[in-house]
Amino acid sequence: MKIPDEIIAYCKRCGKHTKHTVKRDKKGKPSPLTWGQRQYERVKEGHGSKRRGEKDIMKVNKGGNLRLTCTECGYTHLRPYDRTKKEPEIEKQ
Repeated sequence: MKIPDEIIAYCKRCGKHTKHTVKRDKKGKPSPLTWGQRQYERVKEGHGSKRRGEKDIMKVNKGGNLRLTCTECGYTHLRPYDRTKKEPEIEKQ
């Protein structure tokens, strides 16, 4: 998917529309020491049958986030987008 390097978007801190640099936001790795992750690992073990967490059908179009960073003040926020076959409508100003 093609994404422009810079777009004009609203900055909450500046209170106006400014240029923002654009990056794709990647999901962070879950900490293996949290209680929820330890519980998920225990449940996933299973008893010989199909384990939890395995899916037959994978999602074709997963959503994602764009990480927008203001060039004036450095404030960063996320903007959701859908990865579909056609390009998303992003302001190219």
